[in-house]
Amino acid sequence: MKTVLITGANSGIGKALVIKYVQEGYQVILACRDDDKARDVIHEVREIHSGARVVSVCLDLSSFESVSNCIMQLEKIGIKPQVLILNAGIHMPYRVILTKDKQELQYQTNFLSALLVTLRMLTQPCGQNIEQIVYVSSQAHHVARFPIPTLVGFWYRYALSKFDATAAFLMLAKRYPRLDVRILSPGGVLSNVHRNKPWILQLMNRYIGKKKSAPRIRQSLSLLSATVRKIVRSIGI
Repeated sequence: MKTVLITGANSGIGKALVIKYVQEGYQVILACRDDDKARDVIHEVREIHSGARVVSVCLDLSSFESVSNCIMQLEKIGIKPQVLILNAGIHMPYRVILTKDKQELQYQTNFLSALLVTLRMLTQPCGQNIEQIVYVSSQAHHVARFPIPTLVGFWYRYALSKFDATAAFLMLAKRYPRLDVRILSPGGVLSNVHRNKPWILQLMNRYIGKKKSAPRIRQSLSLLSATVRKIVRSIGI
């Protein structure tokens, strides 16, 4: 039985992926900041699929210490995933928030800690079976290439976190050619990444999000060719 670890698995895209992978017979590890919400998802999944093999570990990507603790939890439970899906992310409009590690919250959550989890797992026994890594990015990463006026500067911080993460995982594909590294921009999906936006933007996202179903992301992963590998070759990194 193959195992997949999904970050941010208690709602939205992550939760939909949990259900989809369970349906396909995978064992699923939910890596979530909120243990109670993770347990709620596990209970819900087991009500639908009585034989589902689902467990959770605590992971708060706004804390480097939590990343280290998560790796220790994975080593302790002894489950070695073949698939790592880095889905957790945050968008904080209009204000700059620093973590206890003195990093901008979006930058640490969306990029630094996502990469740290990956690198730590690849160098530990808990990650020795990893075959595929999926980073859930955003089309917003294109914005990071342009000077941004102060009025919409809040977009830039989010875009920069996704841009740098995209670049880092492209380099990861180059460094680890044995791995199937994929970077996915899901488009408009109704999820909690929008929870910190003003109400008018949340309303817009609810409308846009209905146009795409989160479970389709799993389908897209099965259809994608080695796109990242092609990009790496084309830009010569």
